[in-house]
Amino acid sequence: MQHDILTFSTDMTEIKAGGNRLTSIQTQKIQKSAARIFKNGQIFSSAVVGAVSPELLLEKAERPGNMGLAYDYELPKTAALQSHIAATKSRDAKLASFKTFFEDLCKDYPHLNFSGRFAVEKTGKSFSSSYTGNLESSGEKSEGYLLYKRFGSTDFAEGFFNLDGESPDFVEIRKKFEPLLQAVSLTSSIEAKKMPVLILDYDDITRRISDDIKPAKFHAGGSYLSGKIGDSIFSPKVTFKDLSFAPEIGMFDRFDGEGVLHENPTVFENGVFTGALYDLRQGKKASKQSTGNGQRNFDTGINCYPHKLNLKLGSTKVWDMIKDIPECLVLVASYGGSISDQWEFSNPVQVGMLFRHGKAVGRVPSVSVKGLLKDMLGKDLIGISSDIYSFTQSPAILTQLEVITH
Repeated sequence: MQHDILTFSTDMTEIKAGGNRLTSIQTQKIQKSAARIFKNGQIFSSAVVGAVSPELLLEKAERPGNMGLAYDYELPKTAALQSHIAATKSRDAKLASFKTFFEDLCKDYPHLNFSGRFAVEKTGKSFSSSYTGNLESSGEKSEGYLLYKRFGSTDFAEGFFNLDGESPDFVEIRKKFEPLLQAVSLTSSIEAKKMPVLILDYDDITRRISDDIKPAKFHAGGSYLSGKIGDSIFSPKVTFKDLSFAPEIGMFDRFDGEGVLHENPTVFENGVFTGALYDLRQGKKASKQSTGNGQRNFDTGINCYPHKLNLKLGSTKVWDMIKDIPECLVLVASYGGSISDQWEFSNPVQVGMLFRHGKAVGRVPSVSVKGLLKDMLGKDLIGISSDIYSFTQSPAILTQLEVITH
């Protein structure tokens, strides 16, 4: 009888902040485990939060009355793997650095209200089975954010700091966001027109692309990318990889929930679409090998989707990219819009800052931006930054968009 056991472990210390003070600090350790048994063409599973023996997990999976899911693919024969990445700084040092960073911000900008969280988290993942070697990966990363706004402002936030990464350099983080921080009280007008727009965070864009490279949608013809393998979709400046292992940005995963190694496959190379991503089931349907994208939480079945679609860094820092541009709109916070199946992009801008020749002029009133995704990353693309501002750990995008005033 073939079987496997997937285990996730988390050891996290988190600091929360609000109203310009540190409000709490807590540590938690969690283990989550799941088992699968393969027999008679079906998969039977179980899941437990907390410490549990392998024998009990497998016994729970095989209990009478459990519903099975059909499978008709071969199980992998992955060799044993151990990947444990040591932290570059101690947890105490990272937490102390955050406290100093937060206290200095509150002191230097007393008219602003800072709130958010910062956590140092060691994560581990193991996969043991009757058909593969034992697989293990682990590492420690930092994650968090700080939002800020003027006291008395009715806005949710007027700016942010992204604090994700393996070991954040808070001095450099402050330097990166300082131009926005200093201009928070300034205001400016803006004209409706097509103009350079700097997008710091674009999770909605990567979600749209991720959805369109899922194999079920792609091979059914319902994706914008269906039938376009080998086509030049974006600018040659654009290379997207699906990352799971990138220790420098706090990613340590080497294999998926089916025990298949994940090798950070390229999805777009120099603008050319290279192909969809696969798990074992979807790979068999398409006569493709699994790319290690069989994603599995401890209490779910397998779903095929990217680990983290990540844009390759450019060669110029953000503020250097716009220093010679007469007028540029910086999207500090922009969310709640949509990208259609035809890749028509439209987003309201909650916080937009107008820059002229690299200097902040002030926050603009309510505007929206729109364009076609293929053009945003294609003929209208101006540049990609060499530094990271986004929560997705990807570089900023400078492109041309239509700005609509309200």
